[in-house]
Parts: sequence; structure tokens; C-alpha cells
Amino acid sequence: MGMKTMLALVLCLWGAVGLLGRSLTERLVYEGKEHIVPQYDPNLLGSFIRQNPDKDPEKYFQRKRKEARQKHEEAMRKYEEGEGDKPSYDLIPIEYRSSWGGHENTATFEVRDEQLFLTDIQVAYPDFDRIEESGMHWKYRSIMAETFPDNPVLKVDWWTGLLTLSSYDGEWIEGSGWTHEKHSLLEIRKGNVIKTHNLTRDEYETFKAKRYEILKKYERGLYEKRVHEIYKQSAPLREKKEDEEDFVEPTKDERALYMFEQEVKILNNRQENL
Repeated sequence: MGMKTMLALVLCLWGAVGLLGRSLTERLVYEGKEHIVPQYDPNLLGSFIRQNPDKDPEKYFQRKRKEARQKHEEAMRKYEEGEGDKPSYDLIPIEYRSSWGGHENTATFEVRDEQLFLTDIQVAYPDFDRIEESGMHWKYRSIMAETFPDNPVLKVDWWTGLLTLSSYDGEWIEGSGWTHEKHSLLEIRKGNVIKTHNLTRDEYETFKAKRYEILKKYERGLYEKRVHEIYKQSAPLREKKEDEEDFVEPTKDERALYMFEQEVKILNNRQENL
């Protein structure tokens, strides 16, 4: 078995890594410049998959892996019966796997005419034709047309939230940061850019501090409700109050939407106080 075949077999049999896991990088093209989208939870593509599980790109890869295995098993059966050559050990085409060794899959978004679009999804996979002493080289392939055949670009109408675009210029001063710093927060509702909030470094730090205080209060409230729900479950004979409702844990998207509305209030109050 050659070196390339051995490496392919090892990688193909590696434990599955979901396409939309931590290896996904989201990029945003805005006014001709490319930015890395901060790793929010939920992220742009992840929230879409939760709302539309039938559109999960990973399911496409699952089908491809299943088809490849079935094809290999059929070829092996024929070989054992004396028909044809012995099939390759490459059970699964390597480009149908997720990223390896820290190389990331990438989802690219773009703001066009004040609307947010998903324009591409690319996966990284090893280039076995370029194995050198310096290490493994990588290829990238777009899977946008395969996963969304009816949409060359897809409007991000499932997402509401803030996207933070930061730029740093000037001189770096230890303990103080950059001498010139800008932060643009895009207020997006169902894929439409409603407003752009431009903040200086000091304004952005104040915004983050206020947001953190609101988040702490929100999480503390959820914790108290969980404790109360446990108490109710452990005391079944306690008489339930007429207006008392059972606690329902909010989803990730519901929590993100709550925080988004609070963040917008902070930003709007800031402008009113100018």
C-alpha cells in the first residue's frame, strides 16, 4: 500500500467531524473589504441549520459517504467473485470530509444593497499530490451549488442580530491598545441591514460593559427559574398557584434574540444622549 493510499485510508476512517462544528470560519464582505465574523453562538449558518435541519450540508456529505461505501463494497464483492480489479482503499473521497489538522471550512457572507447574503461554502481537504517535507498542502472546493442547488446566493433572512466589524490602525501601545480604533455594528433583522452603529474604542468598551451586565442579570434570572422549577418537581404535593407557569428553557436562538434587543436599546440610548 502506497503512502498516499495509507494516508487516505487513515483520514477516511477518522472519527467524523461535523461541517458546522468549531472548524467553521465565517467571513463577511462589506463595502469591498473582508472581515472575520466573531464566533457568536448561535453563528449565522448554525442558526439556519437549527431552523432548517433538512438543509444541513453535512447530510449531503453523509449521503456521499454512504454512496462511496456501497460502491466500494459492491466492487469488493465482484473482485472476490473473480470480476474486475481489487478496489482502492480510498473508501470515501477525501473532499467529502470536513477539515483536517486545523484547516478550516469557510462560509462567506456579503452585504449587498443593505441585505445580507450567503455566497459560498468551501471545504478544505488534503492535497495528496503535494506531500512535501514542509508538511501537507490543502485544496479548497466550493460546495454551495451542491448543498443549495436552487440558490446561487442565499439571503440570510433567518438571522437577526448584530455583526461587529472592527478596524485597528495607528500604533499599538501596551496596556492601552491601538491609538486609532473603529467599530461598526451592523443591526440586522431577518437579513436586512437596518442601521450601522459606528463606535470609538471608548464607546465600544462602554457598550460591552453594559451588555455584560445585562447578560449577567439575564443568566441569573434563568438560573433562579431553573432552581424554582427543580423545587416544584421535588415537592409534588405543593399546591400550584393559579397564575403560576412552568419554566421553559429558552433555545439558543431565543436567548440570542433577547440579547440583541437589549444591545439595540443600549446603542439607541447612546445616540439619544449625544
